[in-house]
Amino acid sequence: MRSRGEIVRHAVGVNPDDVVLIDGMLVTSVARTVLDLAVDATFMSAVTAADFALCHRREARIEKPALDEMWERRLPFRGHVRARRVLDFATHLAESPLESGSRVNMHLLGFPAPELQVEWRDYRGLIGYSDFFWRAFNRVGEADGRAKYFDDALTRGKSLKQILFDEKIREDRIRALGPGFSRWDWDIGMNPRRLKPFLLAAGLPIVPRR
Repeated sequence: MRSRGEIVRHAVGVNPDDVVLIDGMLVTSVARTVLDLAVDATFMSAVTAADFALCHRREARIEKPALDEMWERRLPFRGHVRARRVLDFATHLAESPLESGSRVNMHLLGFPAPELQVEWRDYRGLIGYSDFFWRAFNRVGEADGRAKYFDDALTRGKSLKQILFDEKIREDRIRALGPGFSRWDWDIGMNPRRLKPFLLAAGLPIVPRR
């Protein structure tokens, strides 16, 4: 059978253990799906899918060793080097597609790799966790999409005014500890041509790679 329209067919073997039943439909498991995407999808899409599957905030998350075991069990297979690159880059600490996409673009553009979900405290106690932190440059980065302010599942009944005020207080408390602070949205984080000058203006350098 050939691909047609928006349906792309792949002729690959599937282990019975890689198939699960969801809502009466047989589908590949999360780990197998992530690995298949790591082979055929763009690096951006594959990392975003892997990050989501691993995300530490999801009750149904999978663990990194499950992906590594799946990769090893399928060897040798077409695209195994490409898939390994995705699995090595994926993390359980990315909490949104925007964070994943921003991190991929930072990497492809050559910026230093940030620390993720760094804890911040002051004399009042826990402030929160930053999306990105470049310790060597004392710079915090936050990737905020519209969902943070407009998705009822995330706002938890708070008004937009209250959310904005809480974010201001949180940012002010972190700034008071000394680091610079940069915040960007989807239009910047997912567009390398916009993210590059934005991060350069924030004082982050392009790191030459071999």
